[in-house]
Amino acid sequence: MPITDEQLRALATLAQLELGGDAASLRQDLERILAYVDRLKDFDDPNIEPLLHPNLGAGGIDVSELRGDPIDAAGNPEGLSRATLEDFAPRWREGRFEVPRTVEHEP
Repeated sequence: MPITDEQLRALATLAQLELGGDAASLRQDLERILAYVDRLKDFDDPNIEPLLHPNLGAGGIDVSELRGDPIDAAGNPEGLSRATLEDFAPRWREGRFEVPRTVEHEP
């Protein structure tokens, strides 16, 4: 799958990478990786069961061991009260945690 200059620049921006003079080499590496992943999607082995949970199999846990979310007598999820959450929050606005922006949007 060929990668355009525009796609490479967009990917570098998302990954917060500065592309040096070796962008052609990076493009070739990415194209090889994408070609390999494309081959994997067609791989079918009838002896392998679909993954239901990342911790299942290979010595992991069984689904029956996973706990459900606790529910109170009224059928609502148990947890901290809103007042307690507001006390913990460094900033709280309109009933929600306010968090610092981590991704800048450039027009």
